[in-house]
Amino acid sequence: MRLYRLVWCMLMGAMSCGKDGPNPDLGANTRALLNDQPWDGLATAWQPNVQNDPCAVNTFTLSITSRYPHPKGARVQAPAFCVDCGTQSLNFSRIPRAVGQYTFAPAQPCSSAVAGRVSASYITLIGGDVIQDQYRPHATQSGTLAITRYDTVLAEIEGTFDITLARDTTRPANADAAPTARFRNGRFKVKLQ
Repeated sequence: MRLYRLVWCMLMGAMSCGKDGPNPDLGANTRALLNDQPWDGLATAWQPNVQNDPCAVNTFTLSITSRYPHPKGARVQAPAFCVDCGTQSLNFSRIPRAVGQYTFAPAQPCSSAVAGRVSASYITLIGGDVIQDQYRPHATQSGTLAITRYDTVLAEIEGTFDITLARDTTRPANADAAPTARFRNGRFKVKLQ
């Protein structure tokens, strides 16, 4: 990952490709460890259409996209450097618009019994639209998402996440798909659209 980042920074002429956080030159506003390797992504957040999903009132959706090569451990045989490694997308939905700590629901039907529980998924894509592998929260060790700051005037949201997701075994897997995707020490700062 570090070699890829160094080569990318050299190719793009980036002046601030620090290893301590997301690379602002690439638009990254999220960082985490994915299976104990550095992972950066670009987060976007929006308010869902409550006419289509009545359970989404006073919530928002967060999608974090990364086009970096899969870090070692996220794929059994992750490439050290490649041109088109595919896109990765970590998605959270029905996040309450309030400071607090929230748990993940494996499946989230519309009921008051799961209020405050966030849906999550992680997918890898080929060509930007073909699902390669899909992951859901691990049944026994899923994790938490915390909103640490929510500025209603500036519509800015900051938070952290730790989540373990298991590969969906009902779908065919790539030969090198890792059985779990563990995101640790995740941090994001995003403007609500």
